[in-house]
Amino acid sequence: GHTLLTAAHFVDNPASGRVLRKLGFVPTGRIAPRYSCARGTMADAVEYAIALDAEGDPQPVMRAA
Repeated sequence: GHTLLTAAHFVDNPASGRVLRKLGFVPTGRIAPRYSCARGTMADAVEYAIALDAEGDPQPVMRAA
């Protein structure tokens, strides 16, 4: 019953963003702090989303303005 999946990558790891985009995720335009276990502190993360249709198949998400 989920209609939206979200994901994020840390700002200093753009390769993960490329993977997310290849999977169909789009940037939401939001950067938010998230806890990084490796750093032991908060770090900025770029947020992404992908919408799912009724069957759970991915659909494009409109990019935030």
